[in-house]
Formats: sequence, structure tokens, C-alpha cells
Amino acid sequence: MIESLVERAWGCFFEPSDHKSVEKLKMPSREEEISRREQKPQTEERSKKRQNFEWRRRSESEGSECARSRAMGPEAIDEAFRQMLAELDLNEEKQRELTAQSREWKWKMLVAQREKRTKTGHSDELRECENVLRQLNALNGRYPDAYELPLAVQRVEALAATLRTESFSFLQHFLRSDGLFPLVSLLNQCHCHGPSAEFLALPLLASIRALLNSTIGRQFVQQSAETFQSIAWALQFQSARCKVLSLEILSGLCVVADFGHCSVLRALTEAKTLLGERTRFQRLVDDLHREHGNSPKETNRVRVAIMSLVNALLKSGPTEHSLEFRLHLRHEFLMLGILQVVEQLRSASPEGDGSSLGDHLDLFEMMRQEDEQEMRSLSDSGSTSPIDFESPSGMAEVLTQRLDNTLALPHLISLFQHLLMVPSDEKHLPLWRLFDLVLQQLTLQSAIGGLASVGADPQFGQFPIRLDMDELLTRLKTQEDCEQLERKVRETEHELEMERRRVVELENRLSDLQDGVSVASFSRVSEHSVSSSSPSDPCHSPPPFGPRSSALPPIRPPTNLAPPPPPPSALQLRSFGAFPSSSSLLCSSSSSTTKKVPKPKFTLKTLNWKQIPTDKIKGTIWENIEEERLYKQIDMEEICEHFVAGKGAGDESAADGMGTMQRSRPLLRQLEQISVLEPRRAQNCTIMLSRLKLSHREIRQTVMSMDERAKLPKDMIEQMLKFVPSKAELQLIHDTLSHQGKSPSALALADRFLYEMGQIPRYEQRLKCLHTIRSFGDCLGVLRPTLNVVTRSSVQLNGSKRLRQFFALILAVGNLLNYGKRAGNAFGFSVFSLDEIPTVRSSSRPERNLMHFLVELAEQKFPELLRLKRELGAVSEAAKVNRVELEAELHQLDCSIRQLAEELNVHERMADKNSSNRSKKTEKSPTDEPTNEKQGQNGDRFVPVVRAFMETAKREMDELRGEHREMAQKFSECVCFFAASDQKKGVPSPDAFFGTFARCLNLFAECYGTIWAEREELERTKRQTLARTLNSRKGTAKHRRKERMLRSDRDFESLVNMLQSGELFSEHLGRLRTSVRAANGKKRKATTAGETPTDGAFSATVQSVMANG
Repeated sequence: MIESLVERAWGCFFEPSDHKSVEKLKMPSREEEISRREQKPQTEERSKKRQNFEWRRRSESEGSECARSRAMGPEAIDEAFRQMLAELDLNEEKQRELTAQSREWKWKMLVAQREKRTKTGHSDELRECENVLRQLNALNGRYPDAYELPLAVQRVEALAATLRTESFSFLQHFLRSDGLFPLVSLLNQCHCHGPSAEFLALPLLASIRALLNSTIGRQFVQQSAETFQSIAWALQFQSARCKVLSLEILSGLCVVADFGHCSVLRALTEAKTLLGERTRFQRLVDDLHREHGNSPKETNRVRVAIMSLVNALLKSGPTEHSLEFRLHLRHEFLMLGILQVVEQLRSASPEGDGSSLGDHLDLFEMMRQEDEQEMRSLSDSGSTSPIDFESPSGMAEVLTQRLDNTLALPHLISLFQHLLMVPSDEKHLPLWRLFDLVLQQLTLQSAIGGLASVGADPQFGQFPIRLDMDELLTRLKTQEDCEQLERKVRETEHELEMERRRVVELENRLSDLQDGVSVASFSRVSEHSVSSSSPSDPCHSPPPFGPRSSALPPIRPPTNLAPPPPPPSALQLRSFGAFPSSSSLLCSSSSSTTKKVPKPKFTLKTLNWKQIPTDKIKGTIWENIEEERLYKQIDMEEICEHFVAGKGAGDESAADGMGTMQRSRPLLRQLEQISVLEPRRAQNCTIMLSRLKLSHREIRQTVMSMDERAKLPKDMIEQMLKFVPSKAELQLIHDTLSHQGKSPSALALADRFLYEMGQIPRYEQRLKCLHTIRSFGDCLGVLRPTLNVVTRSSVQLNGSKRLRQFFALILAVGNLLNYGKRAGNAFGFSVFSLDEIPTVRSSSRPERNLMHFLVELAEQKFPELLRLKRELGAVSEAAKVNRVELEAELHQLDCSIRQLAEELNVHERMADKNSSNRSKKTEKSPTDEPTNEKQGQNGDRFVPVVRAFMETAKREMDELRGEHREMAQKFSECVCFFAASDQKKGVPSPDAFFGTFARCLNLFAECYGTIWAEREELERTKRQTLARTLNSRKGTAKHRRKERMLRSDRDFESLVNMLQSGELFSEHLGRLRTSVRAANGKKRKATTAGETPTDGAFSATVQSVMANG
């Protein structure tokens, strides 16, 4: 190995110069080829002589060099060899291998290097580097025109070759003299000079790529963000070679440790504006779909380079260890439609599965499937179905399942509700973009932690709003604390106000005591507090004493009080038209004991409280309360201002008085309305009429026309049936109107409604018929599906072969369990015994029962039984049908139709009678014919409407009865088929019969799901165990490769070549293909959980490439 390494290093010293190599690559013409063949013998003889001469000269020089090496000494040779190794820019491991060689080997390498420098003319590297920099700065200062462009291209190509072959000191001087800046500046200027500038851009990119082969070159490129941006901007060139070179540089930098991934991602993000992209990565997806160059080979190279960059972005840096960040970047590509482009490329070239492009496409697709499976396995939704990351409804359903029964579900609902409020037009498109960016920041911060997501994805660095999740959570918690403190402050202020009021009351009492009021005056009984509390009390107290009065006269309770008068009679009440107020009665009964309540200026609003009689005051809290002292602190003007009962109080002008009278007329008219209904019934009727929004005349016309225009909703007809006027109510209304001599317009709204409806002949029966007509279609819509589902379920149970096989399996297992017992040797079992299956528990696993065993047995031996529930899908609906309720609904519908027919006969007889009466009247007085005809045209459409409905209803009812007979027949046959009928109880109800089957089928499906969940958990545990075992074995090797990663040498070209060929991902791709084939063999997708066996393998591969070349 050491000899090969030495030979390789030796070969580097004798590499020919760039112009000679270019000359060798030129194709000779035909004349040159003929002359070369004629001169070949002479040339061979000359070359032999030249070789002999060179051999003798080298032998002499080696002898002289050996003599010189003896003169230099070992320390000088080692020092010169160390300087040579530093020029070669090798890593420490290779330097140790070469340093361990003998001094003769070291001396030969020193001599070879000196001869190489002498032959190529690179003895003075600093002067040559200055010449190169001078030419490069001249090109940067003045961009070459069309005539100078070919020469400039040759110079830059020579520069690229020089940077690829020169020593470390040359590169160090070139970079420290700011040689990278003119390269980047020239590359940026190429965008402004048309397509011809792409010939100059190609060697410029090659020069930058050559710099990346050295350690110091990568360091300078890392420190220059403009270089990354210029390379990303080079994707705009139409040349396929420029695109490939730019993509190769970006993909190679992406996998370099420490700085590559983040810098490349930042460059692609910042170049979005330069490339004219709406969002980043858009140019990559467009170029992947587009044709490039003049041949399919160039298009294929561009597509391979693009997919290598995409896979490098998704498999290196932070994405290698963060599932969330990897999904974040992949979702951006998926939103741009890369999945559709990949499918088109696969369909266009199916034979290219073994090519590099096919490997990259397989890697992208398989990594996506693996990440989605891992995401599904890590979620706590409990669903085993795959998540469709491109379906909004599917993701919303998964989120709802995950957050169900959690405190976060209301916040998710609130989020959806507020998103629905945002318009979807183009004006509000930036708002949706804002929501997207904010959620991306928060989710990545919660997954990666802190503000690391902003550093990992430079896209958030351009976002003007930086969101720190920890700070936001702290602020939310602080806001909650502030709200709690505010509530406590409000409660404390309320308590303080109450205490202040108590202090004021105590101070008032104390001042009264200090003024000489006896203590006995505070304990007297206020017998007239109730009667004087009303503002309409005619017996007011005298005005209070002035503030300068020193004492109040003592008030003694009366000794002899007259008994209260008897209550007024009903006749007296009628004469007053209303009940007298309680204050008036108390005032008339005890006018001598009144409260000293000051008289307000205006009539105030009434406080409808319930007064306590004076004989019940003693011994209560009201006995010692003296509220008359508080009138001093009450502002009478303020209370009159706030609680005045009317507008026409005080000294107002005549115009104001006239306006008040005009405004009070509707109120007086309202007060004059007559109401004889019970208040609650009248209030409910008024509410119903307000919802109906029809006048009495319109309601009457609608009822008379049987609502042909569908003005009355069905629910309102049901409400109107509750307010059918009774005979007593109509008689009372008529008596009231005749007694007071008022017209029906004086009635209140509810009373007027009952009065008007009472004028309609057979109003209640008419309304019931109308309700029957409106609800007939709904009843049919409920009954027919119910009958059909029972019939269909009966037919399915009778003809199901899988059900027979399942019953046979249960019978066989049951006879095995009951062998030698009283219940053994059975020829059949009752279907109601299916509920006993889950009661048989497993002895080894108590959480399992007999149904689990039957499911496993059916899966192994009878897999067609697994589709039993799907075949009997109607049974679950039939289990909800109750026979008693079904027959009651049918009977109710039949009775309604019969009543409707009877009512139709009644109205037909009434119509015949009215027509005969009109004909008689016409014969007697032919002059009154127009009046009689007008009286007969009252809009009654009952007979034609109901007659037309009955024709349809009879036909529908006949069909419904036929379906019911068919349902009963099929159900009876099914019950007899399963021997479920009982002589005592007869045929069971459908809900009891089908409910047993529904519970059994649901239990079957539940047990099947439980078994699958246990198997997936077991498989996931096995994979985790295998992963830990493999990781423990490969731990030492990974650690060594990681150390070698830190000592990367100048073999950047090998890394790029392995990226393009897919060799860098070969280990990961092979594992993915193996897992996919295994999943297809099992006919299900494998669920990835935890760390896979090759986590970190990509980093290890990069380390080995950069370390070994």
C-alpha cells in the first residue's frame, strides 16, 4: 500500500504542463498521420538514443545527488521532506505514512520534486502567482469583448489547470492575495453579457471547483457567502455544462462537514430573487422537467446532478439526524410538484432503472416513504392507515384524531375557524404565506429546539419576524398570571367598596348617637315601611328636618290600631278595571303609620318586589333596619334622572307637551287593548306569531287554501296546533267584546289570532290535515329505507356462505370446548349465544378471549372469513330497527290517511249543502246573484287539494304496505332459518335479532385490529433490537470514520464523482430496496420506528471518501 501511495505521489510530480496536455488532446489530420508513419522508424531510433542519454545523465545526477545527500545530513533531509509534505497538502495520516519511509525514499522524492519544478519552469512560484493575479484582475476590471473573449477563455482554463496542480504555497499566496474575489466578480458579470459569456463562466466554475480540492481553498470559500451565492446564481445559465458544474459544486459542498449544508441552503435561498423564483428550489424542479443541450445525454447529466443535489440536501447536515427538518425540506419540493416530475421521468425511461438517474430517483422516493412511515409510527393518533401529506382533508382528520380528548383540540378548532375567515382571493395571498412561515418556525423550533431552526434553515433569517417559542410560551404564561391577578384585584376592589359602605353606615349611626338620638329609636319597629315604599303613595311624609336640627322628636308606636278592612269584591275590581296596587290597600288600611319617604319630582319606574306583611316583620332582619336616615345621602335629582317613568314631566314648553302627547298615543292605544287569555299562553302565542311573520289575514288565507304556496313551515304548523282556540276562549272573547262594545281590532295580538282562527270552519281538523299532507313525504322517507334495510339484511344472512362457514367454525370449536360436558355434542346453537363468545377467556393470556382465537384461526385457514363484515354491511343498520316503533309509525300514518279521507267526505258534504243553499237563494232572489257568488268565493281549497293528495297517498300507502309484508315475510324466513323463534315470545324484534349479529361482527373486526396492532408492535420491537445490536457492532468503526472526517484532504473530486454516480448513497439505497421488497412480499408497508441500522451511515461514507480518496 505504501509503495502504491509513493508511486501516486511521484506521478503527481511528473504531470505534464497544461499546454502540452492540450496539444496531446488535439486530433491529428490525415497528412500528419501518413508522415508520422513514414518517420516512425527514425523517431524510434532517436528516442532510444535520447533514453540512453537521459539514463546516463540521471545516473550521474543521482550519484551527485547521493553525494549531496550525504553532505546535507539527516536533519536537513527530514526538514526538507516536511516542507514538501506541507506543499502537497496531505492529511496527518498520510503524512505519518510517508514520514515513516527511509531517507533514501525521502531524498528521491525531494529530487523528483526539484526536477519537476525545473522542467515546468515553476521555480519561482510567487512571481508566477503574481502574474496570474495580474491577468485575472485585468479581466475583472475590463470585461473582454467578442474578439478578446477566446483569449480570455484560454487564460481562465489555464488558471483552472494551474489551481488544480500547483502546490499548497501557490494556492495559499493566491487566496491570501484576494484571488477568489476576481473569480466571483467575473462569474457575476457573465450574467450581463449574453449567451457568449457562458464560455467564460465554465472555466471560472472549474477554477472554483479546483480551489475546493485543497483545505485552504475550502476555508476561504466557507468564509465567502458571495461565492456560494454566485455558484447558485450560475444555475441561470442555459448551458448544460455550466448547470452540471454548478450543481456538482453545490452538492459536493452540501455534504462537507461543519459548514456545507447550511451554506448551500442559504445560497439557494438568497439566490431566489436573482433566479426569478417565486419560492426557492423552483429552478431545480423546472430544470429537472426541462430538456437541456442538444442531446439526451446532456439532459440526463443535468437531471442526475439535480437529483444528487436534492438527495444531498435531504441526507446531509441537520437533515440526517432530524426527521422534522427533513420533512420540512421535502415538503417544499413536493409543493413544487417534484413527485409528478419523478413519475414522468420513470414512465419516460422505464429501462433506465439501473442507471445513475434511476438510483437517485429510487433513493428520493424510498427515503420519502421511510420518513412518512416513521412519522406515522411516532404519531399518537392510533391509526394504522397511511397519512396522505398532499390531502388537506386527510391531514385535518389525522390531526383531529391525534388531538381528540386532549386540551389542545379546542385550539385546533379555533385555528380552523379563524382560517375560514380569511378570504381566498389574491389580495390576501401574502397572509396565507405569513401563516405558513410562522407555523414553520414554531414547529421546527419545537422539534429542533431553541432558535436552531433559524440557523438550520436560512429562509427564516430573511423573515422579518423572528419567533422565539420559549419566549412566546413565557409571555403566554405571564399573560395568564396577569389575568388572574386582575381578577383578584377586581374582587378586592369590590370587597373594599363594600367595606367602605359599611363604614359610612356606621359613621352615620355614630353621628346620630352623638347628636342625642336615643338608642331606643334604633330598635323601634317600622310597621309602615312597605306601604310607603311605593312612589305612588298618596300619603307622603313631611319634609325632613334641616341639617341644623339638633334632635328628632321621638316616635312612639301606636297602641291601638284598627283592624284592616276586608278585601274588595269582584264587582269592585271590575269597576276599577284592574286590581288596586298593594300600596293603596295598605295606605287605606293604615293611613296613620307611613314611612317618611321624600316625594320625587317625577313618577319613577316601579320595582316589582314582593312585600313582607307588617305582622311578620318582628324577629326578622327588617325589625332593626332604619333606612329613613339614608335619604340624606341619596341624590334625588340623580335618581329621578336615571329612573324617570315618562318623558312628559316637569315644566316643558307647549311644543314639547304636544310632541309628548303624540308619542304617548301608541302607548295609550296599546294599554286599551283587551286580553282575556292566560298570560303565559298569550305570551307563547305572541312569540309564535312573531316567528311566523304573517298577518292574520294572510294566515287565514293560507289555511283556507291549504298552503298551496308552502308559506307555513312544518314546524310552525305543529306550533299552531298548540294554539287552537277552545270553545270557552272564543265564548269569553265574544262576551268581552259585546260587553264593552269594542270591535275585534281592540283585541291583543294573541287574542286576535284566536278570534280570527275561530272564524275558519273546522279549523283544528283542517290544520291537522294540512300537517298530515306536509309530513307524509318525510314519513315515507323514514319508513321505506327502514323496511328495505331489514329486507336486505334478511336476504344477506340467508344467502351468506361465509356466515355459514363461520358458524360451522364456531360450532366445531364449541364442541371441542364442551367435550364430555352437558353442553357438548351440539348440532347447532342459538344465534343469541354469539354474545357468550367473548366471555370465554384465554388461560395463558387473560386479555384475550375466544374471538381472538377464532380470528387467528380464520386468518390462517379461512382467509375469506375476514371479509365477512363487509359482506354483511346492512346488518348494523338493521340492528337499529325496533318492530314496535315501526308498526306504531305505520299505524299512525295509516290512521292519519283515514282521518284525512273522513275529513274530505265531511267537506264534500258541506260543499254540496252550500251549493244547494246558494241555488235555492238564487231562485228566490235572482238580483242578489253577484252578492251570493262573492260570498261563496272565500278561497276554500280544501276539497281539490286533499282530493289530489289522496290519489297519490293511496298509491304510496299500498306500495308501503306491500314492502312491509315483504319485509315481515323475509324476516320471518330469516328467523326460522336461524332457529331464533320462540313459541312463547314468538318472532323476535329486528333490533334484538340483528343486534346479536352486529355485535359479533364488530367484535370480530375489533379483535382482528388488536391482533394486527400487537404484531406491528412486536415487529417494531424486533427492528429496534436489531438496530441496537448492529449499532453496537459498528460503533467503533463509525467512531473511527468520524475522526477521519475531521482530517479531510484535497480529494473533493472523488466526493463529487461518487455523488453523481450514486455510490455515496449505495449502502442506504440497498437497505431501502431490501426493506421495500420485504414489505411488498408481505403485502403491506413496513413501519419504521426509532433509529434505523444505518443512521449516520451517510456521514461515515463521506468521511471515508474525504479521508481515503
